[in-house]
Amino acid sequence: HPYDAPVAYAVAILYAVLLVWFRPSPPPSSSVKPLLIFLACPLPLIAYNAYLTLFVPVYREFAKEGLVALPWPPLDYLLGYGLLVPLAVIGLKEIFRERNTAWLFPAAWVLTVPILMLCPIPARRKLMEGYHIFLCLIAARGVLSLKPALGPYWRGLAAGSLLLLSLSSVYVMTRDTYSIHISRLPEREHIRLEAGQLIYPWNRTMDRLFAGSPWLAGIFLRRVDRYDLPAALLKALAWTAAHLDRKTVILAAPETGLFIPMFSPHQVHAGHLFATLRAAQKELAVRSFMDEGLPDAARRYLLDRYGIGAVFWDHSLERLGGWRPAKAAWLTRLATFDSAASPRQERHGVRVYGVEPAAPPALHQLGYIRTELNASALKLGGKDLFDRGEFEKAAAQLQRAAWLRPGDRAIRAWLNECQKLKSGSPKSIQNTVYRE
Repeated sequence: HPYDAPVAYAVAILYAVLLVWFRPSPPPSSSVKPLLIFLACPLPLIAYNAYLTLFVPVYREFAKEGLVALPWPPLDYLLGYGLLVPLAVIGLKEIFRERNTAWLFPAAWVLTVPILMLCPIPARRKLMEGYHIFLCLIAARGVLSLKPALGPYWRGLAAGSLLLLSLSSVYVMTRDTYSIHISRLPEREHIRLEAGQLIYPWNRTMDRLFAGSPWLAGIFLRRVDRYDLPAALLKALAWTAAHLDRKTVILAAPETGLFIPMFSPHQVHAGHLFATLRAAQKELAVRSFMDEGLPDAARRYLLDRYGIGAVFWDHSLERLGGWRPAKAAWLTRLATFDSAASPRQERHGVRVYGVEPAAPPALHQLGYIRTELNASALKLGGKDLFDRGEFEKAAAQLQRAAWLRPGDRAIRAWLNECQKLKSGSPKSIQNTVYRE
C-alpha cells in the first residue's frame, strides 16, 4: 500500500547505514543489488501517489485529514506489543554485540517505525502494519540468547511464553468472530457509537468481555460485513452506473453509500467511514435531509450546497428520519427496483430519484433557510450531548457542521437558552431557534 512506502524507504536507509557501520569496507554487490531493487520497485507507485496528493483536490484533502489522525494512545500500543518489547530489547542488544549482519534488516525495521510515527506523515496509524512480524523475530532472537542461562528450565519457559504471547491473538480473533455474530442479529439496531466507543444497550458478560474497538463500528453500524447484497440493490447499483451522468453526486444512507463507488463511477455524499472527508458533518447533513420537521426550502438548499444530483432511496435511508419523498415535486423518480423479502434480508426495495436544480433563494429568504437548517442540526446532532448536559461539547460538535458558523444567530439563541435553563428538551430549544 502507498502509505507503507515511507516505512520501506526509511528502513532501507537505516539498514544501509548499519551495514556500513558493521562493515567499514565497501559492502559486496550481493548486498547492494537487492537493496537497490527493493528501493526501485515502489518508485512508479510513489510517483503516482505524489501526483494525486499534489494536484488532485480530493486526495490532497484526504492527505491533510491523514495528518490530523494521530497515533493511538501509548497504552494501546503497550497492550498490543508490550509483552514482546523486553525480549526484543535483549535481542537487539545481542545483535549489536555480535555485529551479526544477518539480523540487521529486522532490527532496522523495529527501530525505524516508532520514530516515523512521531513524524508528520499521513496515515501514521497504518505504519504499524507488519511491525509485529519483525518484532517477533527480534524477540525470538532475545529468547535464544537466554537459553544457556536457563538450562533445564528452557523448554518450560519457551512453552509458557508461546502460550502467553498467543493470548492476545486468540482474544482478537474471538472478539471479531463474536462481533460478526452480533452484527447479524436484530440486537445490532440498538448499538451506537459515542465519542469513538461502542455502547451496548445490554449488560451481558460476553459483551463486556468483547467490547469492540472503535473500528468495529464499521461492522455494527455500517453493515460492512453484509456482502450478501439484496438483488434489488445490485440491480439499482448497475442501473445507476449505466444511466446517471458520471458527474452526479449521490446522496444515500452511509451504509449503502459505501457500496456505490464499488459498482459505479459516481461520487457519493457519505459512504465509507474512513474514506469520507468530514464524515461526521456529512452524516449530520444526511440526517437533517431526512428530518421531517425541516421545510422543503431548507432541504433543497442543503442538497444544492453539497451538489447532490440524485437520491438513492432504500430502507437504510428511511430509518434515518421521518421525511418521505412522495410530495416532493422537485424529485423525479428515475427507476424503481423491488424484490421479495427473504428470511435473512430486510425490506430492500430501492428507488433512484433525480434532483431538479433549485433556483437560488432570495437574500431575504436565505437567513430563514439557514436558521431552519441550524434548528435541524441542533435537534439531531446535539441531542445526546444536550441530554447529558454537555452544552459546550454539543455546541462545538454542531459548529463543525458545514452550514453552521460561530456567528449564527441560531447558535447564539441556543447557547443562551442552555445558559438560562441548564435543562430542557431539544424541542424547546428548537422552538427558541425558530422564534429567533
